[in-house]
Amino acid sequence: MTDRYLERTGTVRALMSCMLTGRHSLLLGPPGTAKSELARDLTGRMPKIAPDDEIGDRSGSAHDSEDSR
Repeated sequence: MTDRYLERTGTVRALMSCMLTGRHSLLLGPPGTAKSELARDLTGRMPKIAPDDEIGDRSGSAHDSEDSR
């Protein structure tokens, strides 16, 4: 992917790192520097998952359970 975005190797690596670790990212820069295109390209390469396939079960958290008292 870095060969498509010239001189953006660090940005591509940082975005991939954020994606893989579940962190947020923010791209700043002047218009026309491919920020939106880069974000769309990266998210387009992610596998499609159903809501049931998400990591973690939010409905069964410990603070919602009666057993946690």
